[in-house]
Amino acid sequence: MISQLAHRGPDGRGLFVEGPAGLGHSRLSIIDLEGGSQPLAGADGTVHVTFNGEIYNFR
Repeated sequence: MISQLAHRGPDGRGLFVEGPAGLGHSRLSIIDLEGGSQPLAGADGTVHVTFNGEIYNFR
C-alpha cells in the first residue's frame, strides 16, 4: 500500500494496520524537517490519524 504513495514525498513513510483497516503516509518535509512522523496516535493508542496539513498555534 505505502509504495503507491512514494511519489508524494521521499522524506519519510509511516504505516499503521489494525484488522481490516490501515493508514499509510508518505512525507515531504517542508517546515519541520525533524519532526512530523505519521500516522499520529492519541495518548491511549485508541485513535490514529494521518493528514496533509499543518497545525498552527500548537503548544
